[in-house]
Amino acid sequence: KYNPAFLIGLQMNFGITKKDALLFNINASKLKLSGNFTIVVTSSLIGPQQPGYENIKTFSITGGEQRLMFQLGYRRILGDTEESVMNFFIEGGATVNMTKFLRNQVAINNLQIDLSYYYTQPHYTTYHAKFLSGIGFGAFAGFGLDLRANPKWTLQLLYNPTYEKINIGEEPKLTLQHTIGLRAFYNL
Repeated sequence: KYNPAFLIGLQMNFGITKKDALLFNINASKLKLSGNFTIVVTSSLIGPQQPGYENIKTFSITGGEQRLMFQLGYRRILGDTEESVMNFFIEGGATVNMTKFLRNQVAINNLQIDLSYYYTQPHYTTYHAKFLSGIGFGAFAGFGLDLRANPKWTLQLLYNPTYEKINIGEEPKLTLQHTIGLRAFYNL
């Protein structure tokens, strides 16, 4: 599973009217993954064993990847923008992501094993290298609170889910990603 991470980017808002805008966002993040895997340990035990006994050990596996995301969409501010400094907004559009594999390792007791070594072996690179990075497509939506701090600055608190394919690994599928954030816009 993915651990929570920071997403940093450039958010551009091209106003059509006071309530409607076109969006272009560029965001980057480094993600860490963590989980567990099991190994069945076979050993020659002396003495009787319980029928069906398996010596199962659990160990950790970690990984990392980089993502660069582009969003192009539309935003609508709800409510009266002239009289209120705080309004709700909704947004949606298309998203493109570029993903790159960074690392993958396991820890068995005190032994650290780098699994990315497998992908860099001389006779395997042509088959496996294509799974280490990719470009995926999807859609995003969002809603939140638009706050006019002063005539030059606008702040937005938002929830921004995306439904996209992260093209890394074999047979990637469309998945739901979640972002909670704060945006600051300088009003020209």
